[in-house]
Amino acid sequence: TTLADCNMYGQTFMKQLPKVSSFISEIHERVLDPGFIETFMGRKRFFPLPPPYQTRYYEQKLEDAKRQAVNAVFQSSNADATKLSMVVGGQVLERAFADDIPLMLLNVHDEIVTEAKKDYSEKAAEIVVNVMTESGERSLDYKVPIEVSMSIGSAWKK
Repeated sequence: TTLADCNMYGQTFMKQLPKVSSFISEIHERVLDPGFIETFMGRKRFFPLPPPYQTRYYEQKLEDAKRQAVNAVFQSSNADATKLSMVVGGQVLERAFADDIPLMLLNVHDEIVTEAKKDYSEKAAEIVVNVMTESGERSLDYKVPIEVSMSIGSAWKK
């Protein structure tokens, strides 16, 4: 695949999905004014730019900021939903299990690693999936459906 092929593919994609194109343009404009973007839950990411009179450096940093801003809206919104899932999920698991509460140990990108006794694993997994789905939908203001999958293993290696 050549660079020209990639550019043509990108142009075709944007023509077929004009709302995506305008959404990306809006994000690019926000880098300049007010100088930050917000995740879907309102967390801000700032993009300080050098003074415009440093033309070449300014243009390079502006292009970098635009690319990073588009990525940040989606990646940071996903991180917000995952963090919300861990906070709410921990509370729900505490209420659901009187003893031997399953523990949300860590998150890896958009995954949450939870440890539960074998007898509790199915119920704990169901709770975590429900909480992650709700948190994702909430973080996106219920505008798109969220799909969550899970697997249960007997060891971290598997």
